[in-house]
Amino acid sequence: MTPTQRKLLKVLHQQIETEGRCQTLQGLATSMLVKSTSHIAKMIWALDEQGLITRVPGKAHSIELTKRGLKEVGILSEFFPVPIELLLPGGTLCGKFERDGNTVKISVPEWPVHSGPPKITGMPRIVPLDQPEDK
Repeated sequence: MTPTQRKLLKVLHQQIETEGRCQTLQGLATSMLVKSTSHIAKMIWALDEQGLITRVPGKAHSIELTKRGLKEVGILSEFFPVPIELLLPGGTLCGKFERDGNTVKISVPEWPVHSGPPKITGMPRIVPLDQPEDK
């Protein structure tokens, strides 16, 4: 992907998020400071070919970013796998994230009433449950 295509992908995402749809080719050309709408059309075709967006042929404003496209603009991250555990320094479990269909369930352990939650001294670590923990 070229830097200009990445910029267009980000513009498309921003417009879809704020307006619910993308602009016309002329509007995209204006947003991108490009004179030619055919250049925008070629970039959209290239993004579609790369699997970063989907379009409904013959329907205006029908562009949507795919999961891969969302990863490219930084919305989805492969660096936050699910399931994971959140461990405090020293290895104390303070939370677990698990996928349940399209949602992520978050569970935290119950702390004994007399002791309260542990005092946190340092940053928690994220440990993917399907990968061995580094020591």
